[in-house]
Amino acid sequence: MRMLMGVWFVVLFSSAAQAQLYSFQDMINMAIQQCIVQRPGQPDAPRFCNCWVNRWVGLWDENDKASFIRGVSTPHMVEMERVAASQCGGS
Repeated sequence: MRMLMGVWFVVLFSSAAQAQLYSFQDMINMAIQQCIVQRPGQPDAPRFCNCWVNRWVGLWDENDKASFIRGVSTPHMVEMERVAASQCGGS
């Protein structure tokens, strides 16, 4: 699931370069779509990805949120990726 951080960083940096700002919800929606794209042929992809991304972000603490805004991943964020995936029925 590391792809999610990479996708979000690309969005953040490209938006800054283009002076186009995305809301936090826009970034969540893009991450869900990217997750779905990376699970081709899996009929549960929309359900899983919606659950996983929202659960993952919901598990962040204030340090994670502040770090994310700066484009940095914390060990806690990485750990919560796995927790969110397991809570949503993924590996």
